[in-house]
Amino acid sequence: MEKAIHTGGGSRRLKLWELEHKCHCPVVGVCFDLKRIRQLVGKVMVTTPQTTDFEIHVTAVRESGSRSALAELLQKELERQYTLTIQRFKRARNTDELTALWRDALAITDIAGPLWATLTHPRCTPDLVQNVYGDIHMLQHQVGAGERADLTVLRHLQQEKTELLGARNQLQDKLTALRQQHAREMDELRQQLATSREEALRQEQASARYQGELATLREHLREKETPVALSRRAQQAESRYMALRARTSELEHLVDRLQKENAQLAGALTRRPPSQPQTDAPAPPADDALVGRCVLCVGGRTGAAHHYRALVERLGGRFIHHDGGMEENLGRLEGSIAAADAVICQAGCISHNAYWRVKEQCKRTGKPCLYLRTPSLSTFVRSLEQLALPVAAAPIPCPSEKAAP
Repeated sequence: MEKAIHTGGGSRRLKLWELEHKCHCPVVGVCFDLKRIRQLVGKVMVTTPQTTDFEIHVTAVRESGSRSALAELLQKELERQYTLTIQRFKRARNTDELTALWRDALAITDIAGPLWATLTHPRCTPDLVQNVYGDIHMLQHQVGAGERADLTVLRHLQQEKTELLGARNQLQDKLTALRQQHAREMDELRQQLATSREEALRQEQASARYQGELATLREHLREKETPVALSRRAQQAESRYMALRARTSELEHLVDRLQKENAQLAGALTRRPPSQPQTDAPAPPADDALVGRCVLCVGGRTGAAHHYRALVERLGGRFIHHDGGMEENLGRLEGSIAAADAVICQAGCISHNAYWRVKEQCKRTGKPCLYLRTPSLSTFVRSLEQLALPVAAAPIPCPSEKAAP
């Protein structure tokens, strides 16, 4: 097919296949990116993923030399993609204006649209085509050299990036260590602050206490310096003296009463009241009525054990005592019962556990046992009188005959 050649006249723009063959390579290489040219070639030809970019480029350049299906497809794509640039270059009315537009386009980075608009312009002459071709050829050399330089710079930048990343990681590690150290120091400072606050609070409390004591001492000092204070102290001392005298009198009366009661109880062991007839009770026990016998007292009033002991020993017996589990260990109770010849259980002053132990062991061993509900010296004396009687005259009741407390 014969190529159309611009002479600088006419108004029709050239088609892709109408350009000089040497222009097809820069148009295809500059005006299409590799992905798009592969898509366009794949629409009219069979390609595979193994087809290289160079093979795609050579095929497009070859097919652009005639009005083939691929050439028409590339023509439409160029017209659609660079419509705005084509409209702008249409304003050039002669070759000089077109050349000026091309020179301006070289100053910018994107020259794909200006290249297509210039080569297909009606005012583009063969000389201008040759100039444009030379510009693109040299520009491609420059771009290649620039790419090589960029690759060198890129390698340096990648190496610098690696070094900077290493330095950054080291700084991050140091920063993490500093943060941890800072956190530990903050914890220590918080603890010290809390301790200081507690110490300050204690000092404030102590200061307030000392201030109060100082105020009290000063008040006392002022009171001591006045006759009114001395008179008040004398009245307070006299009141305490009168209270102590009253308490002393009460204690003296109590001692007299206890001495009389002790004398009466002691006499009850040696004589009978004359008002009681001989038939109401047996004769009073002799002083040796309990000789050779051991009497166990379980329970009783606190502090009365020495009176119980005196009464038993006056009759010649031996006395042992157990408080019934109030303070003493209950484990000792069975041994005390085994060592005794008779038991006096003051049921009102012992625990239930001690009561049932006494009752069960006395029943099992057959030892005489008397149960007293009222813990008093008079009832204890009557119990001793009953224990001192001959067995034939007054049998001792066994524990089963008494009720539980």
